[in-house]
Amino acid sequence: MLAARVHPGKNVFSLEDIPVPEIGPGEVLVKVNAVGLSRGLISVWLFTDMIKLLPATLGHEIAGVVAATGAGVTRFTAGDRVHVYAPLGCLTPECAPCAAGNESACPSFAMIGYALFQPAGLPGYERYHDGGMAEFVRVPEANLDRLADGVSFAAGCKLATAAISWKAVSVARSSAPGGTLLVTGASGANGSLAVACGRLAGFDRVVAVAAHRASLAPLGRMFPDVTMIATEELDTGWEKKGHLTQALREAVGGVDAIVDFMPIGPAVAAQCVPVLNRGGRAVLMAGNPSLVELSYLDIMTRNLSVSGCPHATRSDVRRTAQLVADGELGVDQFITHRFGLPDVQQAMNTIMLRNGSPALVVLDVAANGTGSGAQPANTERGLTMANTDAAGVVTAPSGAADQQDRNKAIVRRFVEEIINGGDLGAVVDEIFHHEYLEGNYPLDGHSGPEVVRTWVPYLRWVYPDVRHEILDLVAEGDTVMCRSIQTGTPRGFFEGKSKAVPDDQREQRRMEINMLRLKEGKICEHWGPFSRRLDDHVEGEGLGAGMAQAHEAWSAAQAGPAEDTAAENTAAETPATDTPATEAKPEGEPGMNTPQEVFDDMISTLTANPDRTEGLTATYQYTVHGEHGGMWTLAIDDGKAELQPGTADAPDVKINIDEADLLGMARGEFTGTEAFMTGKLRVEGNPVLGMQLGRILG
Repeated sequence: MLAARVHPGKNVFSLEDIPVPEIGPGEVLVKVNAVGLSRGLISVWLFTDMIKLLPATLGHEIAGVVAATGAGVTRFTAGDRVHVYAPLGCLTPECAPCAAGNESACPSFAMIGYALFQPAGLPGYERYHDGGMAEFVRVPEANLDRLADGVSFAAGCKLATAAISWKAVSVARSSAPGGTLLVTGASGANGSLAVACGRLAGFDRVVAVAAHRASLAPLGRMFPDVTMIATEELDTGWEKKGHLTQALREAVGGVDAIVDFMPIGPAVAAQCVPVLNRGGRAVLMAGNPSLVELSYLDIMTRNLSVSGCPHATRSDVRRTAQLVADGELGVDQFITHRFGLPDVQQAMNTIMLRNGSPALVVLDVAANGTGSGAQPANTERGLTMANTDAAGVVTAPSGAADQQDRNKAIVRRFVEEIINGGDLGAVVDEIFHHEYLEGNYPLDGHSGPEVVRTWVPYLRWVYPDVRHEILDLVAEGDTVMCRSIQTGTPRGFFEGKSKAVPDDQREQRRMEINMLRLKEGKICEHWGPFSRRLDDHVEGEGLGAGMAQAHEAWSAAQAGPAEDTAAENTAAETPATDTPATEAKPEGEPGMNTPQEVFDDMISTLTANPDRTEGLTATYQYTVHGEHGGMWTLAIDDGKAELQPGTADAPDVKINIDEADLLGMARGEFTGTEAFMTGKLRVEGNPVLGMQLGRILG
């Protein structure tokens, strides 16, 4: 059968002929008609190690027809139309999350054709890690539901995506009956679906916020009673001046609930929460990595709720499927791009570059690629590109190709003259817009060309011999994606756990993808880099600790010749085989075998580096479970840190972690972010203060 496969170390799909999977008792072989492709799945593949078994066939959003059934299967027969519920759990009788259809809370959580989220889920993941980007897929009977007659396979494969939007809107509705719903990131797939779900969930009015007016226009045609706000129409510097809050208040006064699907940047969420009416609720759903600052007093005195929302449960998916079957929710209208399976790479580029403002993207596997290129999916929505050729391949509108070539030339100058050449003179003002916004650490959220004159020297200080080799420049509209290989020898901050690398072998090679947006012929936004190490002489990157250490040393180097010399000497004295100073020593070395010793190392680091905690006042209570577990309180007060055993009267943040996971995190086996995302590190209380501590500790 034909399958789109991914392989270790490669960032492209490979079309291969592989055997049809064999099925056993309780399993069903599904002939795939349609499979979804999403930015989330691509990002997990390219930028994390959560896809554990490679090569693999990805694809968790699947709809098709039953081809064969294994022994003991009673609910389905050959020819039944079905859609796949991808979450996998342990399915043991005593597991409450599995019994409730909430496998994402199961200690064995994994997903068919997606990723392994909990180590205990490896057995199930090994059996079902191959997904739907193939002509056939093997699925447990328990993970199938019938697809109603009249519902397209394309809509069927996207039911779980629609269910996420329905879930978020339903959670928001639970504390805000009636009233007004505000949806941010409204031009994206989940945002658009959330707008459609607003009235179905009982809201009287819906407000949609997105970056660009053009991307909101299709929603306006489908839902003419929805109030639309495009942030590009706000005054320059709105991100720091509260102009979105002002625009929302002028448009609707206040809102009763917010569903946030803005994937990047803190400004939108921070400026929408103040518009909530008393008792309102904000549901954050976008996986946005930004640090969002909110008013404690505002939340307290106006009884506001700010919450996340777990994965859609099985009941959420079934409820959404019923809404679609009854004609109340039209998923097909949000499918903007359809491709044959052989065109999966083009589909990936469309999503990552936002070519033609993609919402839902579907691969028509049953068509097996007949007819090449992207097929316009929904002209009513108006989100396909302007022109197509006779075969349906999307082409650039007249005049657009010339502008895209100019945009690529500007990005090439940025890489070759500024990054590689170190030119920070007139060329910076020539090719960077006065509204330029930087999305890269440590200057994320800062704006103006002068930011470039800060972070480029920082990069070139950390990697004195840095060089980028451009592999691809892909342009669409006002956006350019640059795929490149960065090579350079760092000053000793990013080696992580070394394999005794000699100094002459410390050069690093990293595949990077950077996204840049241009306005008026100049670069106005930069997001990235999204990167993957290509060399294999180190285990782990030590990125959090290394970045903090590098930035600290670089900052010291800017203070003057004496400090610069000291920083140079410190870096030079740090061989590639050393563990960075901010990392805990591996288990087995003196002083790092118990939680108490980890906390002693932590307080020593904070005491020796008071500048890290300047301006922060907070109390953190740790509860560690295990043989040497207990409770510790870390009190930070503007540069001073104190650790005491026991509990605090009113901690700002409560942190729960198992002893083994604490030691593993201290050894650098995984970062704090990875521990939090996988459930090893459980945080209660003020999320902003929790993230600040994470940044301080690296």
